[in-house]
Amino acid sequence: MKKKVIRFAQKAIVLKKKNNKVLMLLVKYKSAPFKNTYTVEGKYGCPGGKPDFGEDLDESLIRECKDETGITVVPKDPVGLISWQVEKPDEITHMIAVFRICKAVKGKLKTFVNEKETQLEKSEWVDIKKFDFDKNLIEDEIPIVKKVFQYLK
Repeated sequence: MKKKVIRFAQKAIVLKKKNNKVLMLLVKYKSAPFKNTYTVEGKYGCPGGKPDFGEDLDESLIRECKDETGITVVPKDPVGLISWQVEKPDEITHMIAVFRICKAVKGKLKTFVNEKETQLEKSEWVDIKKFDFDKNLIEDEIPIVKKVFQYLK
């Protein structure tokens, strides 16, 4: 029988205005070596990840965003929550992630990212009016991102 564990993660919703456009920071997944309850390969998602043991939650999200995108953020309020399962050969992990609004403060965008557990293809600022979120965003993240966009109106 596989070990069952619960893990916590954070995801950053990072928006900025540039040239009269609202841009959102996303990462594109190249592959996922373990079975997820949703498809991530070829999809975009919000940057983020799990805190290290004893790590401050704000520092964790700052570190994860910087590692995945090259952008330093300031975490703000939580705006949503999702959960999913990841199946590995020896365990089933129930992931619980909180989404937080974050402000980009500095940094140069990474164009190539190589993470241990999930291969990220790239990070990118996308124009929220031109990007097809329904087609290209990880399925479970769509409702939370759209909820945030309602507040922008």
